[in-house]
Amino acid sequence: MHKPLALTAEIKSFGQWVEIGIEDALVRKGRAMRCVECHGIVRPHEHARTNMTAHFEHHEANAGCSRSSAFDGGEKRMHRKTLT
Repeated sequence: MHKPLALTAEIKSFGQWVEIGIEDALVRKGRAMRCVECHGIVRPHEHARTNMTAHFEHHEANAGCSRSSAFDGGEKRMHRKTLT
């Protein structure tokens, strides 16, 4: 079974982290974005030729984040490199 794709992330705006959707993020490429769960760095990916929907991916996988492709299914943990 496939894990649901991450369709939201956070971006810093006026000193506060705010949640944005993937479509908004695709036009803001180059800005720092973080996972809403583990605060690790994520990047937006456009719709792929393989029919994969646009989504966010962790820059470095996090086995402690349910939104990461490397999630180990255990207790959720913050990323070792968080954006603050």
